Amino acid sequence: MLGSGGSTGVRHENPGHGGIRLRRAATRRKTFPVRALVTPFPPALSRPLIEGLRSESICTSTLASELFPEIQPTSYESAVTKALSRGVPCLPLPPRTPAVHHFVRAEGIICDLREMLVDASPDRVFAVIENLGGKHGWLSFDVLWRLRGWMDELIGGVGNSRGRSRQVGMGAGDVIDFWRVERVEASRTVLLHAEMKLPGAAWLQFDLRPDVSGRTLLRCCAWFQPRGLLGEIYWYALYPIHLLIFNKLITAVGRRAELPCAVATDEAVA
Repeated sequence: MLGSGGSTGVRHENPGHGGIRLRRAATRRKTFPVRALVTPFPPALSRPLIEGLRSESICTSTLASELFPEIQPTSYESAVTKALSRGVPCLPLPPRTPAVHHFVRAEGIICDLREMLVDASPDRVFAVIENLGGKHGWLSFDVLWRLRGWMDELIGGVGNSRGRSRQVGMGAGDVIDFWRVERVEASRTVLLHAEMKLPGAAWLQFDLRPDVSGRTLLRCCAWFQPRGLLGEIYWYALYPIHLLIFNKLITAVGRRAELPCAVATDEAVA
C-alpha cells in the first residue's frame, strides 16, 4: 500500500475545527464548543481511529505520485467541502432479504425501507406512483398527508399549496405538494426530495424491479439525514407515525396496481 502526501500538513486538533467552520459557513448556524464527540459510526470503528490521533503521521514519500501522476492529492478543506455538499441519498438500497421492513443507518443517513411483491408489471406499478399527490391524494391516510402540509405552511413552508406541476405523470423537477421530483426513470425509479421545513434533509424513493415469478418487487424507502440533535429528536418522535403511513402507502400502491385499471383517481384506498 502506497501513501501520497500533499503540500500542507494538518494538526490533529485542526481537522475537527476546520470541518465545523465549513459546516457553519454552509448552514449559517452558530456553534459552541463541547467536550464530547458525536459520530454516526459505531464505537468499534471510531474509537481506534480517534486513539490513533496520538501518533503523528507525516507522509514524505513521493513514490505514489511518481507511479500514478494522474492522481492528485486533495486538500483537507476541499475534501470536507465535497463531503458536506454531497447529494443524498448516495447510498445503495439494502440488498433484498426475506424481511419486508429494513432499518439501516450508515454515514449519518437513515434508510427506512419496506418492500412487497405486486401481482402487476413494473409499468402498471409505475403508473400509480407517477400520479400520487395533488388532487389524486396519497391513496391512504390522505388526511395526515394534508395535515403535515398544513403544519409546514404554519411555519412558513411550502405546504400543499403547490399541488402538482402536471395532472398526469411526472418528470424531473416537477412539484408534487411539498415534494420535488429529483429523479425519475420510467417503470424503474422515482426519487422525491422534501422541500418542507425540516431539521435535516428527507427523500422518498420508489424502486421497481421485475421478479422471476412475473410479479414486481416494489421497494419504498424513506431517507433522512438529520441535522444535529433536533434532527434526531424529530425522526424518532415521528417514527411511529412514519411507520404507519409508509407501510400503508406501499400497500395501497400495490393494491391499486393490481386493479384491472391501475390509474390514479381522487378516491383513496382505505
